[in-house]
Amino acid sequence: MTQSTKGKLKLVIDFDDTLVDTRSAILSLYKQSTGDLEVRDLKTHYYPDFCPGWTEQDINPLFEDASLFNILDPIDPVCQGIINYLRFTNKYDMVLCSLHRVNGIREKQKRLEFLFGKDTFHNTIFLTNIKDNKDYIVADIFIDDNLNNLITNKSKKRILFDKYGLYDRDYVRALGIIYVTNWYGVIREGGL
Repeated sequence: MTQSTKGKLKLVIDFDDTLVDTRSAILSLYKQSTGDLEVRDLKTHYYPDFCPGWTEQDINPLFEDASLFNILDPIDPVCQGIINYLRFTNKYDMVLCSLHRVNGIREKQKRLEFLFGKDTFHNTIFLTNIKDNKDYIVADIFIDDNLNNLITNKSKKRILFDKYGLYDRDYVRALGIIYVTNWYGVIREGGL
């Protein structure tokens, strides 16, 4: 893990469903492929629950395919502006951390640079073993959409980004983790 620049806080941010709306992109590809017109609830941890005609074997290859990355959009309308604000405050070394299959890293990196700029992130960490967790990544501030990545993490400030309402807010807060549902919340509740 790289060290922060002297005087800056290390801010680690997850990619999927924290910076970009991966769930909506997968659902869009599912609907395009199957012709499904039904409104789907994205409030689930398991992709096949909102793509009922697909299994994990159908979904996993998408994470290595440009068709997914080309349609990824920021998770909410203010995300790009807030990331730029954080970048230009010069208070943070922003690090992207993402679990990803080896074959899709290049496509993910290209989309990250397209949406947020080439030099926005001080460092990029791609965990390529699907069994890896983010426990060993210690930062001043760590933002992730997966509660399991935050529960045992030792970062000073842990922020759960829960756009889809997958977790109980009171339970998360009882764990000492800041609960937000959008990037305004990251600034307001997270004190950035």
